[in-house]
Amino acid sequence: MRDDPARMVTCPFVSLTYFIWITLVLAEPMSNIDLSRGRQLVAALGNAASYNDKGSQWCGHSPVRVEEMQQGFHRDQLALAQEIGVERLGAELRSAIESGAACRDGSGRYASLAAKVFGSDQGVDGP
Repeated sequence: MRDDPARMVTCPFVSLTYFIWITLVLAEPMSNIDLSRGRQLVAALGNAASYNDKGSQWCGHSPVRVEEMQQGFHRDQLALAQEIGVERLGAELRSAIESGAACRDGSGRYASLAAKVFGSDQGVDGP
């Protein structure tokens, strides 16, 4: 998402997801960069889960396009994890991000886990 915003306008669902993600990024106070990055990770994991659950079908993406999107999600998740510090993620979340399981998740499990790690439920099952 952060690498190539143009790829996010391929369908209304993905455009809305990108809009929500960028709104969360820009709305965060810069005084607490770790918390901001944590919330960005929660949002990135939630966006991937939404896309994998039904978004790819709503967009009519081919299996090749789905793989490209998941690779983009993986790059973004890895970058955020590195910025935050992978040691702060906990073993399960770290493993899911590094292995790519989190970028293929369609349940929201890892977004919920990240929300618990960072003490935020923003973007996960509610406001």
